[in-house]
Amino acid sequence: MIKKGLSILMIFALVFVLGSCGNDNGKSEENKSGQEKEERGVLSQFAEDNGTIWKESWTVETAGGDSVSVDVNADITVPKLSRMSTVEVTKYEFNQENKKKVAEAVFGEEIYYGEEEKLPGFELEKLLEQERKDQQEREEEYEDGSDKKLQKGRERIKKYEEMMRNAPNDYVKLKKDDFQGERFIGERNGIQFSLTFDEDETDLPELSEHMEISVSPLEQEDIFPEKARKKNAFVSYLPGDMIGDGEELKNECAVPREDAERQAKDFIQKMGFSDLILRETNNLVWAVSENGKRDERTLFADGWTFDFVAGTDGVAFDSFGVEGDSVYRIGEEEYPAAKKYSLNCNMHVFVTERGVIEAVYFSPVESQTVTPGVKLLSLKDIKEIVKNNMQEYAQFYIDKGKKKVGSIRFNYLELVYYRLDDPDNENRFTYIPAWRLRKNGDQQLYFIVNAMDGSVIRDWESTWRLSADWRFS
Repeated sequence: MIKKGLSILMIFALVFVLGSCGNDNGKSEENKSGQEKEERGVLSQFAEDNGTIWKESWTVETAGGDSVSVDVNADITVPKLSRMSTVEVTKYEFNQENKKKVAEAVFGEEIYYGEEEKLPGFELEKLLEQERKDQQEREEEYEDGSDKKLQKGRERIKKYEEMMRNAPNDYVKLKKDDFQGERFIGERNGIQFSLTFDEDETDLPELSEHMEISVSPLEQEDIFPEKARKKNAFVSYLPGDMIGDGEELKNECAVPREDAERQAKDFIQKMGFSDLILRETNNLVWAVSENGKRDERTLFADGWTFDFVAGTDGVAFDSFGVEGDSVYRIGEEEYPAAKKYSLNCNMHVFVTERGVIEAVYFSPVESQTVTPGVKLLSLKDIKEIVKNNMQEYAQFYIDKGKKKVGSIRFNYLELVYYRLDDPDNENRFTYIPAWRLRKNGDQQLYFIVNAMDGSVIRDWESTWRLSADWRFS
């Protein structure tokens, strides 16, 4: 009985061990599969490709019967990132809710109207004086009075003169939640500032829509450092590090850079733009020309500038290929950028001992969803996709250039971020990982492939290009 019992126990033990081994193998395969998926979703999969050269040549026959040789001698560049993600954004809306959030973040509850129709008389007087000066310069330029700008100038002068008759003596306080306007006035650290929401169509050929949020002092002199407060001096300021023959400027600001950076980040966070990424820090350089002699300037650094841009995972998108608007030329024709909303999404913030003295957010966007660590196709697959779609690219190049093209050359293949338009919503975009094939020079048509699904992004049909500023780091 004892032997029989032991035999049964051994059988159960054997079954258990075999079952356990079988389960371990299953788990091992599952872990292996999960590990492969994880590796495929990060940029380590391109570690052996980064820094190498894709060297290959082939010939394509276009639909028009042309034979075009394709010569690829491309340096392969992969950004030093652990992963790449997709980020869906929408154009920032200038509705009353958003204006209120930004205005209260900048000014608190003491907010005043900034539209010309509600400005006090002393402010209208300044506008009228400046308009008269501008009109005088226009009249000197167009002595025959034929230019349309002269008529518009006369209309503005008449408008200001009429508005001054009934203008209030002081700024008018904003009624509760009345954020319909485009300009608001308030105080920060005892200095009066204006907050403007500027949205209009532009005449620029490379940009059809312009939007910006700006905070600036009503009186420039209020933000000047002591060294710039000189009588009859012309003062300007901008980011910079060097003067003359590379002489480095020492920043004289009483606020350390780290403290100024915290102020800048706190400022944009309160405005609701905490998803922006700090890309660059610089000195705030002042140029002072005494007695109006602009060619005789004194330069000094006093303050800090911070440049924020769209990004994810602590990475700025435009450090890896996206952003920029321009025109390109093929043959004798010039094609404007067709992106309705600018790719130049960035915000600069200037900080001195007087706090934030200026901030401008160009082409603002609002993040909606983020998908981290997306799966990317192998580089081998990407190369095949490029080769299989080069015929269409070559045909477009010939059609638009209106001349025969014997060969097409490419010098760089780069994994970048690309802003993809939503075909169903012109105000919605998605930043995605993409492979960009390009040649030397700026004015060109890029060949871009979605790094996730291999779809060819027919950038050449949209008649625009990405920035030529590649800051791979």
